Amino acid sequence: MTLLRAGFAKTFAPHLGESRRWSAFTFMADILIARSFSQPTLIVETGCARQENNWNGDGQSTVVWSWLAGQLDGFAYSVDINPDNVNTARALAPSARVTVGDSVDFLRHFGNASSISLLYLDSFDYKTGSLDAAEHHLRELQAIYDRLPADCIIAVDDCITPTEGKGALVRQWLEERGNLPVLEGYVTVWLK
Repeated sequence: MTLLRAGFAKTFAPHLGESRRWSAFTFMADILIARSFSQPTLIVETGCARQENNWNGDGQSTVVWSWLAGQLDGFAYSVDINPDNVNTARALAPSARVTVGDSVDFLRHFGNASSISLLYLDSFDYKTGSLDAAEHHLRELQAIYDRLPADCIIAVDDCITPTEGKGALVRQWLEERGNLPVLEGYVTVWLK
């Protein structure tokens, strides 16, 4: 376990160590590594890496999750509506299963939802003052939530504040169900 954590840090800290995503990525990686000895790792991401080495932009999460799933003998899936983004992500993370499609539909029909270890929502670009991204991410979560296993990690990127960003409506919806974040920040994390 310690070697996997060290490998994760060695591989990604040079790129993300100073970023606003790093604490959440290491937090989630630690949970997945600890659980990997008792359950398979299945990571599902919406939105994908769109540009090589765009660590401070899109965060390269497809690369991160693909690497981690590979180290844990698991699988990483990603879906994006833009075929160019999908082609880029496939080149950057060849072991990830990256699909072109609408993320809400993809999640609604994802056949192995009860085995998901991490659901990472990051598909719709956030624009200041608009609820479009927040509404989309809530629809994504609602499309799969009831089929997720207990203790599934749910994370939303680009959470500007508790009431602004991609996770604003996800936060409200989960709080109405008594589920508070286990880690708050630019990437906010819940456990189902």
